[in-house]
Amino acid sequence: MKSLIVTIRNKKQIAWVFLTVILASYSIPLVQELDDIEPYPDYYIMVLDYIRCNPIELVEPINLAQSPFIKYLLLCFSNNVLGNDRIIPFAFSIGLVYLVYLLGHYITNDRIIGLVSSASFSINPLLTMYDTSPAYNQFWAFFVVLSVVLLYKKSIIAPLVYPLAILSKILAVSYLPVFVYNVIFGKIQHKKLTFVITMALVAVGVISIVTQGFGPAISFNPERAVDGSLQLLIHLMVILPILGVFVLFMVMFKSKTKITGTKIVYAWMGWILLTTPLLYVFSQDYQFSYRYVPFAAFMSVFIGISIVNFGNKVKEMLPKKKVTGELKT
Repeated sequence: MKSLIVTIRNKKQIAWVFLTVILASYSIPLVQELDDIEPYPDYYIMVLDYIRCNPIELVEPINLAQSPFIKYLLLCFSNNVLGNDRIIPFAFSIGLVYLVYLLGHYITNDRIIGLVSSASFSINPLLTMYDTSPAYNQFWAFFVVLSVVLLYKKSIIAPLVYPLAILSKILAVSYLPVFVYNVIFGKIQHKKLTFVITMALVAVGVISIVTQGFGPAISFNPERAVDGSLQLLIHLMVILPILGVFVLFMVMFKSKTKITGTKIVYAWMGWILLTTPLLYVFSQDYQFSYRYVPFAAFMSVFIGISIVNFGNKVKEMLPKKKVTGELKT
């Protein structure tokens, strides 16, 4: 087992064999969902008209300013060109499972954590409940995770990709503070230039929200703080027990071996959770469980970290072999 773990960590080809199994195990059963009828009312109320329209109409200036046009453009392409509005959401969900592998690998510099992250994400209910849904697609979550992955490989490009998440769902704006944190404290190249580009993006985003009114109107509603906190617990009720188990593992079996990037993962998880009560206090917006897929991605990396941390702790607790025999001179 030890030699296999070392081999996976050191040889990308071996890790890819396991990743291929994970992706196949996730994607093959989803094929049968491509012909399902969408069960969610929002699909018929808010999405269907855009799916049926001409893709050229979606890139008119008025739509660029008032709608998550990338989301609707992709759905329109999926329906009108590919003949099924579930194909693109299906492809992006598979892409997310792959990106979570890269996320875990790049943040921690450990392929084992990447594989565990990808595997646990592929069975997370926050993903699997909506992974082929046109109404609650994962386009924005894909671009959020992709931008973080790019920070560790193509850092200058990463902040230029993040707007795709915003143009897929305005909620992505609320994650900009933790993205900036990731730029500052993550082990990335071209940190200063990436920071400047990111802050320019933040400035443009803030100005756009204030002047153009993107997203829900900003207001102060302190009476909604309790409701926001309760809604957070309700939407995450399915995964909180699982999360609690791995938090307990991290506390009880704390290894002396430090895992790179752990604080970055904590920051993303903590901020995403905090955004729910903040959105309730500073807007009239509501949160729903399908909006926590980015949290599921970073939670999956945390699970990978906790498992490797436990393995490191066990290794530290095992008795060390004594060196026997006399030294020859």
